[in-house]
Amino acid sequence: VLVIHENRGLNPHLEDVARRFALEGFLAYAIDLLSLVGGTPPNEDEARALHPKMNQDDAVAALVAAVDFLKKHPQSTGKVGAVGYCFGGLMVNRLA
Repeated sequence: VLVIHENRGLNPHLEDVARRFALEGFLAYAIDLLSLVGGTPPNEDEARALHPKMNQDDAVAALVAAVDFLKKHPQSTGKVGAVGYCFGGLMVNRLA
């Protein structure tokens, strides 16, 4: 399961969402799309300010690469799903 964050970047809450998917037996990957512009800062206000600087087409390319990574992972079944929150929901649609 690919977990895609909101406009606040990969924060502890979204890391916990991925952790909970993993506890249910899924291979879970919480991607930090703000890594395209330096990574998610610890402060959510700074993350929101950094978010508009990210190129969404580059983010889609990163998501496609993440899906490919998950499909080929040794623990993968080859099936990949994605879940997104707020901005992440938009990116799930773009990924599809």
